[in-house]
Amino acid sequence: MRDPFREIARLQQEFDEFVERMFRRGPLFVAGYSPAWIPRADVYELDDRVVVLVELAGVEAGDVQATVEGRTLRLTGSRSEVVKEAEGCAEGRCHQLEIPFGPFEKEIALPADVDGERASGRFERGMLVIILPKRKGPAFHHVPVKQG
Repeated sequence: MRDPFREIARLQQEFDEFVERMFRRGPLFVAGYSPAWIPRADVYELDDRVVVLVELAGVEAGDVQATVEGRTLRLTGSRSEVVKEAEGCAEGRCHQLEIPFGPFEKEIALPADVDGERASGRFERGMLVIILPKRKGPAFHHVPVKQG
């Protein structure tokens, strides 16, 4: 026999997760933008470059923008619903929804000064691989000031 209190707790948890997902998606946060999800990333530093791997399964290359400012890499973009043909969900037969979609944003602190103009990126098996060559020489140039 099922424990009715356990079933109620399970239903409450499912409802809470559903409401959380709904408020993270779509145009509900137009006035105060909030990304629907945040991709996971790994950062590796080598002698001559910094490599950033970002998990972006289901995202098209044209739906991602990457910018470098100082020691920060900023990624923005969007992932469409992975399976738009999920007829069962429209009819109320969807059993589990864990794959987020919608806009995303991620800022990554870089461990070294990089040359953003020589950076490159490619998609490989659902991962965005960004290669950021390290900046040669100082990141900032000191301007000497002489006395009168």
